[in-house]
Amino acid sequence: MTAPTSLIINSAFIEPQQHWAENTDRTLRQEPTRRPAGYEIIDTRENTRRQVSIPLVDDIRQRVGQWREAGWPGVTAVTLELLTHWWDKDCVSRRQYPFYFCQLEAIETLMWMLEAQSEYRQGINVQGDGGAFERLCNKMATGSGKTTVMAMIITWQVLNALTYPKSPRKYSSAILLVAPGLTVKSRLQVLMPGHTDNYYDSFELCPSEAMRQKLNRAEVLIENWHTLMPLKQQERSVVKKGKESDEAFTKRVLGKLAAYKDLVVINDEAHHAYRTPADVKISKAEAEALGIDLDEATRWVEGLDRLPSLFHQDPLRKRILYSLHIDLITQHLMKYVIEQNTLKLEPVFDGERPIGSTRDMRTWYTTRIAEPTQRCQVSHIVVDSGWEKYAANVVEAHPKVAAWVKNDHLGFHILYLWNGSKRKYIPDFLVRYTSGKTLVLEIKGEDTPQDQAKRAALAQWVDAVNAHGGFGIWAWDVVVGDAAGLQDMVEKHKH
Repeated sequence: MTAPTSLIINSAFIEPQQHWAENTDRTLRQEPTRRPAGYEIIDTRENTRRQVSIPLVDDIRQRVGQWREAGWPGVTAVTLELLTHWWDKDCVSRRQYPFYFCQLEAIETLMWMLEAQSEYRQGINVQGDGGAFERLCNKMATGSGKTTVMAMIITWQVLNALTYPKSPRKYSSAILLVAPGLTVKSRLQVLMPGHTDNYYDSFELCPSEAMRQKLNRAEVLIENWHTLMPLKQQERSVVKKGKESDEAFTKRVLGKLAAYKDLVVINDEAHHAYRTPADVKISKAEAEALGIDLDEATRWVEGLDRLPSLFHQDPLRKRILYSLHIDLITQHLMKYVIEQNTLKLEPVFDGERPIGSTRDMRTWYTTRIAEPTQRCQVSHIVVDSGWEKYAANVVEAHPKVAAWVKNDHLGFHILYLWNGSKRKYIPDFLVRYTSGKTLVLEIKGEDTPQDQAKRAALAQWVDAVNAHGGFGIWAWDVVVGDAAGLQDMVEKHKH
């Protein structure tokens, strides 16, 4: 087929009617149906790809659709009023634009799980992950408005909890939002009902002024996931307080929310938070080598697991947790877009530390061999191998090198995909020449398919930085197998 003029073939405001499918020769064709749920596993070592379907998701989509067509039987009067207002079939809302279909389907699915008559949920079993919380996940694409869906969840839960305080269903007016970082935490302040730019008013989520005033009674707490970390004991303190108890932990994290019978927890960007299965044995060192942050990934869940300890003391207390996840575009479609030159490479800056510097490096201690430096703002280089020491000597002595640093404890990393998951790649050295060029330098004893995937991501990163134009000229290179080539490589990039 001829190259498509646009990859967008569906309206954002109705259920998808068609999707792109891939032919055996890697070209694309249009299929006149919604894309079935699933994901793709890519093994670059064996150069194989396979599709894994998720039929449960397709079944749930169908049941929710049938439930919608029937008029949402089983819901409370509050939920029915909210759904009618949000779908706005009669166009009476003052909202400038309607909600996206994916937003409405996301909140509908959560409502369906909790409120739909049993006949619409018969045979559907969503397996838990072994934790004390009932954990439900909405997987939403980047840019599809998940913050708005969070506001919808809060509106639905709080208004039902305050209207039906004795309902056996799981409603709560106490909301804990867990964010993946300080920047996101700041952005989520629009979910506070009293915020100047709150989403409840911006998107007219409440059908009436009476409901909007009732929503102000919500107790919303927004915290960064680091709050879920256990308190560190003061080693030199005269007073030994001992390990923080689960009850003390719960009261510290929740504050006044700990007094509520029911609790709703919303994990933003919940792909950062997962439970490590008992049969998966991986050390922290092995995880770091693969670019996986086990602390960040599991601390969210471990901390949340400790919260129900207080709730378990009261059989009437109930817990439910909603997770929202940013879905990433599939690798094969991204490759197709790049090949069609429809994607402009631009750097995406870290919202909390957009530009790093060696001057920001904290003091740290090691028992390994450390060599002093002259052209590096970091006073010493920790020598992990003979190759690294040789590389340091080469860049230290080269007349065209203005400054250099070993990429150790700097926080500089490149994200890449490997075996279908996101990993962190940490290059070995950064070299700044007197010409202003910056070289990202890697030294490898042998080359593997995973190393090649890392360098492909590094090449894209360098292209994006150079395209931006605000950070000088960047380049990258790698020495594989023979350290003797290092001097020639450093010389090659001096201009």
